[in-house]
Amino acid sequence: MDKQEQDNNRDKADQKDQAAQKNPGITAEKDFRLKNKKLKYHVKADWMTLHVDNKPSASVFYTAYLLESESKTNDRPLTFLFNGGPGSASVFLHMGGVGPQGIRFEEDGRLMPPPVQTEQSSDSWLPFTDLVFVDPVGTGFSHTIENDKAKEGEEKAKKQQDSEYYGIKRDLDALCEFISRFLSLHHRWQSPLFIAGESYGGYRVARLAQQMNEQHGLGVNGAILISPALEFADLDVSDYGISHYLNLFPSLVASSFFHDRVKGIKGTLDDVLEKAEDFALTDYASLLASGDLMPDSRRQQILKRFAQFIGLSVEDAQISGGRISFESFTRMLLRDQHQVIGKYDGTITGIDPFPDRSRQDAPDPTLYPIFRVFKAAINHWLRSELKLDTDREYEVLNEKVFAQWKADEKMHDTFHQVTSMDDLRKGMAANEHMKVFICHGIHDLITPYFASKRFAHQMKLPQDHRSRVTLRNYSGGHMFYANQASRKQWTKDISDFFSQTLNK
Repeated sequence: MDKQEQDNNRDKADQKDQAAQKNPGITAEKDFRLKNKKLKYHVKADWMTLHVDNKPSASVFYTAYLLESESKTNDRPLTFLFNGGPGSASVFLHMGGVGPQGIRFEEDGRLMPPPVQTEQSSDSWLPFTDLVFVDPVGTGFSHTIENDKAKEGEEKAKKQQDSEYYGIKRDLDALCEFISRFLSLHHRWQSPLFIAGESYGGYRVARLAQQMNEQHGLGVNGAILISPALEFADLDVSDYGISHYLNLFPSLVASSFFHDRVKGIKGTLDDVLEKAEDFALTDYASLLASGDLMPDSRRQQILKRFAQFIGLSVEDAQISGGRISFESFTRMLLRDQHQVIGKYDGTITGIDPFPDRSRQDAPDPTLYPIFRVFKAAINHWLRSELKLDTDREYEVLNEKVFAQWKADEKMHDTFHQVTSMDDLRKGMAANEHMKVFICHGIHDLITPYFASKRFAHQMKLPQDHRSRVTLRNYSGGHMFYANQASRKQWTKDISDFFSQTLNK
């Protein structure tokens, strides 16, 4: 029995499972207005059952937007999207502008006063692709299905089942199963297939580019990595590694430039960033790699230049030895104004209520404030507009998932590194038709753009295949698409990427 037949058999079993659910999903018909044209689409908000040993194991919630078409061939592109965390629901991409209904932000991406306001997103991807927003197990309305032992009251068994999906490999397997099942359920095996993920979701996409093709027979046309975290070793802050600081440096400079704190370096933002990248790969890399091996006169010269770029004092640069973490930088840059800048977007500022304390106790202005906005928006859309009836709480960001996440494919703790670039390269080698789009906000200090730029230029692709990887950066932070101008340009770039990938 081939995989598609197995999926069809499981679909029949799912119909029985879903019939027994207390809160079945819904399907609604909506209109999308594009200039003078009205497009009709079906939105389906429902749960898909995943299995272990052919027994229901988890119920994954998703929201699908499928455009009505006169053609019955189902050859319209289909894009599966997920966010990261791990432990984050897909709500950020869903309601941030990619879906047909989105949150209204200020033009520069700042949040508007409550209550949340939603509107049709003129920058949605729906005009050129169908969309499926997937909430991995433990996020959104997705959950595990209790096994017999758990029902009997064995708390240990229940806890083990809850965390079964909270691992790198198990998570990827579950997403592959979901995508395969969706294609069977909706008869979309001939649709051009795209996958898109943000942050840890970008890591997922890089890994899935290889796994979907080699292990599940799913041919991917395009992989879209949004503010991705790709090589986790390069996210580690220490006194011994250098990659983290090299990757972060240009984003520190971009944020400093935004707040008019760059000193003695002339030019536009593009000019300054070009100089910053060159400095990072030459003098700054030498400083970090050499430590006290570098002559003091040369060391002081580089530290002075470093301080000018990032807008801090020479004394700060000397004390740190040029190793400024983003946590420190967010508080140090505007401390004379009693303000902090955002880790996820260095253009956003907030008040530091504890300017006299040595530790960082100020709330990050770009993290927790957005939760209330996205949670209100998705609940309004699903419950009030689409009339989904469920008593489950929508988990925007489940910290328990994050805390329990494990490297379940490791051989030994000491030697394991969480990496994705090798899988992306293998995926591109196995599928020569797949193209890759990697994008970042230049003011993002969590997943800095320079990391992806360096990695992309270390992939050792043949000359005639280098054009298969597109790199784009935008003004803004981790969710640069909250910025109206960046979102519009991004949507145009993604639309062009679809057209080029499909040769239209």
